[in-house]
Amino acid sequence: MVSAEQNNDNVVRGVPFGRNFGRCPGCGSRSIVPIIYGYPTVETVLQAHRDELHLGGCYVTGDDPQFRCRGCGTNW
Repeated sequence: MVSAEQNNDNVVRGVPFGRNFGRCPGCGSRSIVPIIYGYPTVETVLQAHRDELHLGGCYVTGDDPQFRCRGCGTNW
């Protein structure tokens, strides 16, 4: 699971850029974004508005989906 708190050279507030997320299990699309959990920062809200990530909410259960398909909306 990707946390909104992580930060390193290839990750901007939890979003791993340049990574291949594979294909959607629902429709086969490669148009996939990571789902970010935790209280969003201004930066992550702006990224969500640009459809670079999906905000998954503040509550983390430990069994939350990590990716969302831009095409069909499937989460996994």
